[in-house]
Formats: sequence, structure tokens, C-alpha cells
Amino acid sequence: MKRNQTAFMKLCLADALIKLMAAQDHDSINVNTICELAGVGRTTFYRHLDCKNSKEELLIFKINYEWAAMLICTRRMWRKIRVSR
Repeated sequence: MKRNQTAFMKLCLADALIKLMAAQDHDSINVNTICELAGVGRTTFYRHLDCKNSKEELLIFKINYEWAAMLICTRRMWRKIRVSR
């Protein structure tokens, strides 16, 4: 359960970062702005992320998470195709 909560929190933070990147330069976005948009406190942010490369870590986490979800869906689809033959 805790791992799901951590993943959810990181995805919320990553989504907030991506929304901010649509309007601002990546380097001008700070932790406070991300936390405000995501609706979490700075303490929560730093509990889940390393402070040094946190923005990059968020983006990589989101890419990996969505890639894994896509692979799971693809595997399920192929299993259904195999079974139906």
C-alpha cells in the first residue's frame, strides 16, 4: 500500500511539473511552485525525492511508470489474442 501511495504522490508531482513546463522554462521552476500546484507540502516533496536532481527524477519516474503500464496492457492484449485463436 505504501508503495502505491509513493507512486501516486510522485505522479502528482510529475504532472504538476509537466504543467508548469508548458508555461515556464524548466530551470525557472522551483520546488515551491511544484508543491503548490500539486497540493502538497515541501516536506512531502523531499520525503519522496532527492533534492539534487528532483525535477529530472520526477520526469524519469513518470516515463518509467507509464512505460511499464503500457507494457502490462500490451501483454494482456496479446494473451487475449492468443487465447481467442
